[in-house]
Amino acid sequence: MKFRILIIPTFFLLVSCGTQKEIKRATAVHAEIQALRDLNNDKMEKGTQSPEIGKSIDSTYEKMQNEINELKEKVKKNPADLTQLKKLKKKSESYQTTIETFLKLYKIETFKSFEASRFFKSGEYTINNEDAVIILEDLNPLIDKIIEIIEHAKAVNIEVIIGVYGYSDEQEVGINGPLYKTLSKALNKANPTQEELNQKLSEFRAKSLSDLIQESVEKRKSEEAKKNHIFYNINWLGRGYTKLPFKGMEAKKIDEKRRVVTVIWGVKPILIDEN
Repeated sequence: MKFRILIIPTFFLLVSCGTQKEIKRATAVHAEIQALRDLNNDKMEKGTQSPEIGKSIDSTYEKMQNEINELKEKVKKNPADLTQLKKLKKKSESYQTTIETFLKLYKIETFKSFEASRFFKSGEYTINNEDAVIILEDLNPLIDKIIEIIEHAKAVNIEVIIGVYGYSDEQEVGINGPLYKTLSKALNKANPTQEELNQKLSEFRAKSLSDLIQESVEKRKSEEAKKNHIFYNINWLGRGYTKLPFKGMEAKKIDEKRRVVTVIWGVKPILIDEN
């Protein structure tokens, strides 16, 4: 009888210690995720991360924080519930691995810019084969570095988001040229404005580069079939001349430096519902 009385308090003491340990760990993990959110927001403020990608990443981090908080509150409410305690421990350990990986990824350059005049002839929006090789030689080492870091965290499913953005200056598109006809047809308008024409041209150029990257990624997928925890999401967007490609840039009406296609990448964990 005395033996049983001794065992029960010891059991609850161990549970209490384990509970406090996991609550403390979960609190630390929440703070570490916030640090990732701050890094992401800092990149958006500096213009090295696009709002579209940055907001998507931040939303995932927020969900991670909410999940860890929800489990932590359940454990605090019922410390003797070993099922919830195990879930909290597993979630915290998983997120710690994710955080470690993402802190390394944030040290890699996330922004690349390609001058339109270098890869697109005046009035054109397609990339020839020779220029495609030059572009991929510039981009592939970056993608290789991302994959190298991700490969050390195979337990984490990661989405690599690549955004391709086209910009233009305010140079007019001549109404008598073939480009005007092509853009007008694409806009489905008889008399489009110069703003609309440049917007559509920047879209075409962004899509050309996006298609090239997509082709390269598809080739990687076939060559790296075992790396099935890495997923790619490639998007493109034309911004015309209503927005500047670089933060703090002077808005000159005619400026080749505004005629660029930028590539911005970001990564976010793919969260799995374990309930």
